[in-house]
Amino acid sequence: MKLRHFSFLLIVLLFVFASCSKFQKIQKSTSIVEKYDAAVKYYKAGDYYRAGLLFEELIPLMRGKKEAEDTEFYYAYCQYYQRQLYLSAYYFKKFYQTYPRSEFAQESHYMHCRSLYESSPRDDLDQSTTKDAMQAIQSFLKKYPKSEFADEVQRIYGGLDKKLNKKYFESAKLYHKIRKYKSAVVSLENYRKKYPDSQYNEEAQYLRIDAQYHYAKKSIESKKKERFYETISLYQEFVDKFPASQYLGEAEKIYENCLKEIEDYNQS
Repeated sequence: MKLRHFSFLLIVLLFVFASCSKFQKIQKSTSIVEKYDAAVKYYKAGDYYRAGLLFEELIPLMRGKKEAEDTEFYYAYCQYYQRQLYLSAYYFKKFYQTYPRSEFAQESHYMHCRSLYESSPRDDLDQSTTKDAMQAIQSFLKKYPKSEFADEVQRIYGGLDKKLNKKYFESAKLYHKIRKYKSAVVSLENYRKKYPDSQYNEEAQYLRIDAQYHYAKKSIESKKKERFYETISLYQEFVDKFPASQYLGEAEKIYENCLKEIEDYNQS
């Protein structure tokens, strides 16, 4: 058994060594045709690492040749398939900007969007890439409204917007958590305006009532009464929109406290 295992391992090592030697020989070749043909073969075989190395060498050598477009297009895909998504986004964008009339320009534009979408981080991290992806998708749909990729880019746009929605809500909610009540009031209202149909609006509007109440309590005496009335107004809007809300009991307590604060203020 040990001898058989050793023989198999030796065959594998010899195969790997031969494969490396063959690739090194191609790399050292001065024939552009040989390198290009080998790069395409590696690509079609799914060896995107070796294909990418060869295409990278070929790009400056192919300028002015008919294979230049294919070389750069393949190279962008090599980055994508190796999950180098920032690089693939860059090279796909570079491709459709360099070759706007290419038969691959539309697909390249789509893959630029796709690469940014797949590199978008989870919703608790910085969402700059998410915003870049959404802008890229808007640009794509404006240019290719009837594209075969249109439905797919609209789908991924919805996923990105949902992620941004949650990030925006969590950021506004954080002001309430750290007791920055004035900032919470403003942020939660801005959130409501930006995402009027959001699934988080019920919680966001309750938190805004609570933030407004605490903001009123901490205000200077001349502003307290006015801000308690503003809290009551927010409560009434909340009850009209969410009459069966899970937060209704807590909101009613705040409402009753506001009435008491105003009554005390009037009697003083």
